[in-house]
Amino acid sequence: MNLALVFASQPLYGQVLPGLVPPLQPFQAALLYHAMLRDQLRACAALPDTTVRICFAPGLLPGSLEGDFQWEIQRGQSLPERLASAFESAFRSRPAKVLALGFEARFYSSSSLAEAFAALDTHSVVTGPGLAGFKRLLPSMLKVEPHRYRGLAGAFSLTHQSLEAPLNFESMAALAPALKKNPEIAPLCAMALAAMA
Repeated sequence: MNLALVFASQPLYGQVLPGLVPPLQPFQAALLYHAMLRDQLRACAALPDTTVRICFAPGLLPGSLEGDFQWEIQRGQSLPERLASAFESAFRSRPAKVLALGFEARFYSSSSLAEAFAALDTHSVVTGPGLAGFKRLLPSMLKVEPHRYRGLAGAFSLTHQSLEAPLNFESMAALAPALKKNPEIAPLCAMALAAMA
């Protein structure tokens, strides 16, 4: 059994997807973030033999998103602390592989997530923008920012695979054309953006 950790925040007005404000209004960014989160959870839930755990920030109520998900509050002040806590908790249940995603404004489709899990068959570490995956707990790597994982993998003689996210939510210039061309990647996000146009 694999485990996908989805880091999620409450989609509050003015506090999510700041790179899209402007051109979006803060309430529109909050609506789009909610759509992004639901699309990401749907993509994770479509993976075979995978349990999905929502690592939620304070303010997001457990059970407030539909689906068969586990819920765990984020613990720690910094991103490395929150990741370390989530991975340590995840590996207690002895999954084969663990992916954490959603701690940056990126979206991964079911196919790209399946590719990430498959890469962990032959690599110790998989990373991408807003994604980190391990097949065993590596405490020394969890104490640093995710963008340093690649360098640390080399320093510890671990094999590493890097992936790209299909959607970037940090700018409208990258997001809008991708969703217009491939709305099926994140259908709720595509509908939300279309309604805002």
